[in-house]
Amino acid sequence: MVFQLKYLGMTLVEEPKGEELSAAAVKRIVATAKAGGKKLQKVTLKVSPLGIILYESVSNQLIENVSIYRISYCTADKMHDKVFAYIAQSQRNETLECHAYLCTKRKVAQAVTLTVAQAFRVAFEFWQAAKEEKEKQVKCGSDGEAASSSQSESSASLGSTKGGGEHTFLCFVGTFCRHNDFYTVQYV
Repeated sequence: MVFQLKYLGMTLVEEPKGEELSAAAVKRIVATAKAGGKKLQKVTLKVSPLGIILYESVSNQLIENVSIYRISYCTADKMHDKVFAYIAQSQRNETLECHAYLCTKRKVAQAVTLTVAQAFRVAFEFWQAAKEEKEKQVKCGSDGEAASSSQSESSASLGSTKGGGEHTFLCFVGTFCRHNDFYTVQYV
């Protein structure tokens, strides 16, 4: 799913999730954007079970590709109802960043949040199926080694490798809350 948004900015956060945390971060981002007085960057935000891909709308140049397992929280902000925001772990230095986007309408902010929630659900289902298939192949013995190897590669695209090659999906439990037409999704 593709959305045309305006990038408000980013701020560092201390925790991977939380309604109050994200609301405070969005408030800082909006205040900074207003104080800057600059025209907001138009972006194309593409959501899939692999993550969020951001392009500069005019040039279609790739800005960032955020893997689904790095995102820990997303929300349609309550106070700023046209703002969609997510918290993700930076690929560069492992810090937690809250990114905020201005949508044309409140319903668009809600739609982006719901789409990210659905992407997580689909990604988790793929990951679960790959894990079950790998376990079946391991039980079959050495006949499944070649297939098991290729299966590990596909599950790694939806997870992270920890320690001894074990693949884990960092954001596999999602809760979806609707509060007076505002949507929040958190992954733990």
